[in-house]
Amino acid sequence: MADLKYQPVTHDHAAFLEKAGKREGFKKAYEDLATEYELVRDTLAARAQIIQ
Repeated sequence: MADLKYQPVTHDHAAFLEKAGKREGFKKAYEDLATEYELVRDTLAARAQIIQ
């Protein structure tokens, strides 16, 4: 395991949502958590502004 190298990958959230949205129950579960997702986005955006 010591030979593992960190290789970051890009994340296309729109593509992720499109693909995941095809799974049964995903859309409802995602919509049920919309408030929490918005809170996390706002918190991360505020922290990013503080760091700059």
